[in-house]
Amino acid sequence: METDKRKQLSVRLDEKTHKKMKLYAVNQGITIQDYLMGLIRKDMENHEKETEELAE
Repeated sequence: METDKRKQLSVRLDEKTHKKMKLYAVNQGITIQDYLMGLIRKDMENHEKETEELAE
């Protein structure tokens, strides 16, 4: 049996922000988790590119 090696993260949001985020995710046909993971990955990729550019 394979264990899940992902970590869990909790975020507190105001009701209005949560509702907007949920509506956006539903309209995109994705889960809130997938939406947030996409944002995090994209931000991390941008940070890596900026760091590489500074190193050149």
